[in-house]
Amino acid sequence: MDSSLSMMDWGIFRLEQRLSNNTSIKAPTGVHYNWDDDEIIIRAFSYDPDEEEAEAKGKCAEWFKEVRLDAGVSEETGMLRFGSYSVFAGLFGNMSFERSRGDLTEPELLSEIDKKIKLEHTRGVASDEASMGLLTCRGDLIDNGLSTEIK
Repeated sequence: MDSSLSMMDWGIFRLEQRLSNNTSIKAPTGVHYNWDDDEIIIRAFSYDPDEEEAEAKGKCAEWFKEVRLDAGVSEETGMLRFGSYSVFAGLFGNMSFERSRGDLTEPELLSEIDKKIKLEHTRGVASDEASMGLLTCRGDLIDNGLSTEIK
């Protein structure tokens, strides 16, 4: 490998490490970057063959709450509890110095990263005796809501 590590690569690695070390987040969680949509997606998948839709929605909501709390987002308001960018966005920054890019300072650049972080949790749910449905919950990091879809 002859290419250097980018801040995006490093930030995704650090974010995955942080999420995997958080014992409050119950579902296996990974992070990837969607080039087409310019989004950083924190994604989890879980499966319980006996789980009903209502229970799955509750577990999705709990996962969203724990991930957002870890990022420094208030459960009540959906806004940052402190600072101008989330703990997660901070993982994409430089540790020992700040730099600006054009008119934007590093804190402003990091707050732009928060707008790109999306959450997605898919759960397998009991559909009928022969098949399983998929419940997918989606939302922004800086928010307190989520949308659900069943397929």
